[in-house]
Amino acid sequence: MTSSRPSVVRRVLACLIACLVLCQVGETASQSAPDVAGLVVDYGNGTRTYALIPIGEEPIDGVALLKASGLDTLTVGFGGMGVGVCAIETVGCDVSACQGRLCQTSAADSPFWNYLQAPEAVGSTWQFSNLGASATSVKAGDVNGWFWTGTRPPEPAMSLQDIANQLDVQVSEADSAAIVRTFGTLPNDEASKPSSTAFIASGLLLTGLAAASMFAVRRAKAS
Repeated sequence: MTSSRPSVVRRVLACLIACLVLCQVGETASQSAPDVAGLVVDYGNGTRTYALIPIGEEPIDGVALLKASGLDTLTVGFGGMGVGVCAIETVGCDVSACQGRLCQTSAADSPFWNYLQAPEAVGSTWQFSNLGASATSVKAGDVNGWFWTGTRPPEPAMSLQDIANQLDVQVSEADSAAIVRTFGTLPNDEASKPSSTAFIASGLLLTGLAAASMFAVRRAKAS
């Protein structure tokens, strides 16, 4: 009996060490693989938005991921066919054009929002979704891309780390809140709109021209 005690102790110690190792490995794995998905939005004029978005343990769809970024998004429902994305920030079309043809016209280069995925399992090539963004499943590690017609997605497909590098952050920093940053100037944004001073000046000019025209008409009648 006494001779078996050392072997029992060794077995117990071995089990404890194994449990500690497994716990440490599990903790390291959870730290290296946070529940975060990536997002790239290209507006067609060289401006891009990059985002790291926490999604939790349950997968979400592509439209939900886009809205979770906090970007101003206009969507329209098509019943059983899902949800279409009409506009992101300042780029896209209104609901009526979106409902009729998803922003497209009869032109060959008609613009619309292209939705692509870069699943973690693939990692090297963007994939078009045949089901539409609202019918896809986005899980931790995946990257989604929205590209306005005429833009080419960067190849190879971007990874979470690529997006983190663009944002100059660690992927783990997006565990609790989305990190979103736009590089460039959005088309037709506030920077490109006339200022209120310009509107006032234009209004005064038009008022002056109208008054001068009325004066000329009255003078012609009086004569």
